[in-house]
Amino acid sequence: MASFPPHFLNDPIYVEEATAMLKGLVEAIPTLPTASRIRWFCDNTASIYILKRRWAKNIQLNEVIKALYVLCIQYEITIDYLYVPTQANIIDKLSRQPQNCLVRAKACAL
Repeated sequence: MASFPPHFLNDPIYVEEATAMLKGLVEAIPTLPTASRIRWFCDNTASIYILKRRWAKNIQLNEVIKALYVLCIQYEITIDYLYVPTQANIIDKLSRQPQNCLVRAKACAL
């Protein structure tokens, strides 16, 4: 089972969403071509708003946002944050249930 920092499950959802985004980006970087554009689908509008404006009142969240954007600058990555309704978010069930699994899709260019 994946290990998470002790605070992870007690933080507001937008902190969890941003942390998940950062972890996913770190894992994906070795497979991404230079100057990649990523679409991040999220069912939490507060998370999307905070990540688009690139700052928050929550100090811990600001650290996650900073790390995310440092990686984006370093690896020339652009992230498009897009809303998806919860019912259409196929990965959402996995984030709500403790499971020992990894779901991953290959990067593709359209």
